[in-house]
Amino acid sequence: MSNIRSLTALTLSLLLATTLLTSCTLQSNSGHYEAAGDGDLPLAQRQPIEEYIDTVVPAYGAFMNELANEVGAQLYISENSLMTCVELKRFDVYSANTLIPKALPVERVRHIGDKHFIPLGLDKVSTHSGDGLTSIYWSDLENGGWVAITIGPRLTADAVSGVRPGSLTQDQCVNFTSKWEKHLPMDTVFFDSLQSSAQSSQQSDQAPQSSSPAQSGN
Repeated sequence: MSNIRSLTALTLSLLLATTLLTSCTLQSNSGHYEAAGDGDLPLAQRQPIEEYIDTVVPAYGAFMNELANEVGAQLYISENSLMTCVELKRFDVYSANTLIPKALPVERVRHIGDKHFIPLGLDKVSTHSGDGLTSIYWSDLENGGWVAITIGPRLTADAVSGVRPGSLTQDQCVNFTSKWEKHLPMDTVFFDSLQSSAQSSQQSDQAPQSSSPAQSGN
């Protein structure tokens, strides 16, 4: 599963044509745990993970559902949400990768996103274009986190919280999922392609290297 998650992050990075994201939590040289999208505020001063889950997570779902309704297409999940918990003191959420197989004009996507995210503090908005794709990011620079969407032949999106303080239990961490994603269909074509790529990568890594004539002594 870790190989699939890494490939998913890589695939989205290529689709967005920017250095995007992985929500894997890493240990920095200072010994503190960090994640993609971390905020500038000290950890204790950032918005708690519980508030993020109650506000940004459902707003992300509402945003994607509104886009799907507007284009008249099904909203799919490419990968479900995941929460990382470090010693039940540091939490970060990697929200579901979502996909809509149709697109909207960039200006319309931006308008709908501004409505959902700017009131929640994701008010640093940036746009990047290239190779026929446009990516929009709504970021919270102080508390951390962003929502990112790519507009091309289809719409692909995800969201991260950055590391947040909180007081969740181990069970809440392990079983975390957002209500809005529970009944959405999986985009099996995309998911299966990632799984196939992961298996091919593993086989390539494990395959013995053939010797050249010079190395074999022939």
